[in-house]
Amino acid sequence: MKKVFLVISIVFIAISFLAQDVFYLYKKNSPATYFEISKVDSISLVPPKTTAIKNGHQWVDLGLPSGVKWATCNVGADSPEGYGNYFSWGEISTKYNYNWSYYKWNNGSSSTDMTKYCASNNYGTKDDKKTLELSDDVVRSEWGSNWRMPTSKEIKELCTECIWTWTSNYNGTGVAGMIVSSKNYYNTPHIFFPAAGYIDGTTKKEVGSVGKYWSSSLYFYSSSYSSNSAINLKISSGGENTNDEERRLGFTIRGVCP
Repeated sequence: MKKVFLVISIVFIAISFLAQDVFYLYKKNSPATYFEISKVDSISLVPPKTTAIKNGHQWVDLGLPSGVKWATCNVGADSPEGYGNYFSWGEISTKYNYNWSYYKWNNGSSSTDMTKYCASNNYGTKDDKKTLELSDDVVRSEWGSNWRMPTSKEIKELCTECIWTWTSNYNGTGVAGMIVSSKNYYNTPHIFFPAAGYIDGTTKKEVGSVGKYWSSSLYFYSSSYSSNSAINLKISSGGENTNDEERRLGFTIRGVCP
């Protein structure tokens, strides 16, 4: 919406200065651009492109400061209300059991024997990797170039820069979750996060009341604390927030692109 206001302002300024020889356009933190009025044929208002398809998957531009676009569906889902698949953090395949013994980046049944993405000697082999490599990013693996998992920073931006509305019956589908709308663009498509619950061990829990979505960011508090957890987005009827939870758990995943 800010872009539209800018263009409208330009039109009014142009009209006011038609008697002048040159029209100057000033943009924040950029040099002035000028046009000779006699050579301007017309001025058009072009709304921002708010949605498109990339690699077969739709994104929506919610007017975020970072410019990041969010996918409309979860990985493995064919519709916004579809739950999709559940993944442990840093894994690109689904599985039957989401306990530590079955976690790819753990060597044993405890939470203190990480073999990759470990920032503390107390939790395994320290490598100080705090962000998933693209080879371990299920969105990039499933959807291809440009798509990836969101960082914890991008999830926090989505939480603070958008309007979140809980619904128990999204578009008449009977699916509960959060509708996320833009604060900056009007008449822009929204995105929807279904409350798909999560998998702990072999049990699916809190379906219909909670949604948990992995970021690509390891939870890191200090050099002596944690590495067995990662940052996620948690939604419920009580609101939305970022959280840290054990990497072994099966959460749904939503992709982003530049």
